[in-house]
Amino acid sequence: MNIKVVGKDLEVTDAIRDYSEKKMEKLTKYLEDFDGTVTIKVEGNKQIAETRVSYQGITYKAVTAHKDLYASIDKNIDILEGQIRKTKTKRERLNKEATIRASQEEEQTEPENETLKKYSEGPQHFVGEGRPAPISQRNLF
Repeated sequence: MNIKVVGKDLEVTDAIRDYSEKKMEKLTKYLEDFDGTVTIKVEGNKQIAETRVSYQGITYKAVTAHKDLYASIDKNIDILEGQIRKTKTKRERLNKEATIRASQEEEQTEPENETLKKYSEGPQHFVGEGRPAPISQRNLF
């Protein structure tokens, strides 16, 4: 877990750095090893915190503005948790559906293979004593 706290036009104190790192540790419940960046800036009377988390090529981002910087950081962490949970459950659901679909295809392909073996010579109509009837129509493409 690599966390970087950056201040734009604002000096980052040890208290802000420790608070941001402590709050980012909540995300370890969902992600093992990630890179995080917290950018803090002041515009007017609002303090803006932008939080980015990168994990396995996916970037999550949250930006909030509040009068209190600590409240802004808390809100960002809540937003990121929601995004990560949504992505994680969506991936798990898709993997589960893909596994179910693959197992159903395996079950269906076994009987079809037997059918394909029987008719691998192509469509033939037998006339009389085992002789195939000539195919009278061709498709020209």
